Amino acid sequence: MMRELFGDLVPCGFTALAVVLGLLGATHGDTTRPLQPAAAAPLPDLTPAQLDAYIAGRNAYKRQFRPEDGLGPVFNIPKCSGCHNNPIGGAGGVTVELFGFLDPDTGEFDPLRELGGPVKQASAIPGCSVETVPSAANVHTVRRTLGSMGYGLIEA
Repeated sequence: MMRELFGDLVPCGFTALAVVLGLLGATHGDTTRPLQPAAAAPLPDLTPAQLDAYIAGRNAYKRQFRPEDGLGPVFNIPKCSGCHNNPIGGAGGVTVELFGFLDPDTGEFDPLRELGGPVKQASAIPGCSVETVPSAANVHTVRRTLGSMGYGLIEA
């Protein structure tokens, strides 16, 4: 088809690509089988149980948690999508502080989980204090939150 339209101007690689796309149903007006769903949409052909799991996960991702739901005592933003707010790929739009201890003698890293690490939580429920970087930490950095695109595929 490509060669018919463009003659010898189309290199062999493009012809091979057109054949592959044709086999996948993505050529000349065939929209019955898209190559992939829209960003953050469920994959096609999920079983009913898989679709239910996708919907439950999407709802939890968007849910605003409260202390009555188990939020706290410290947190960054009370909903997953607040920090991991880029469902179409790339990093989220929030920065977080990370800390830990790097042993200078052995080179081993301790994320100081027993002291709240490795992510410092910047907010707290009423009556509680926000976290501070503990004095035991000798490594401290700031980074953008992770995105959320593709983790379901990795899990699958």
